[in-house]
Amino acid sequence: MSHQILPNALAEIFTCAIASHKLTVADRYGLAAVLCDVSIDDEEKRAIDRILYGIRRGRIQLVDDLSALKLPRAERVKDHLTQIVLMLTNS
Repeated sequence: MSHQILPNALAEIFTCAIASHKLTVADRYGLAAVLCDVSIDDEEKRAIDRILYGIRRGRIQLVDDLSALKLPRAERVKDHLTQIVLMLTNS
């Protein structure tokens, strides 16, 4: 895997798509960037083929979510920020 722009992007996209059965908007942009790379090796071509096969067979859904990452709820974010501020003021 020799991607200059997005190192390990295909491996991450493949892993997330297989695990979640979803291909997000960000995944599709990342996949497009990988496809623009002229130095795709045979292993990477097989991974892309498996993603496309999964989409065709309905095992992987194209979703409109920007990312598969789940962000913490607003309350937890506020709690984390409060803890950080307390740590910084106590230092």
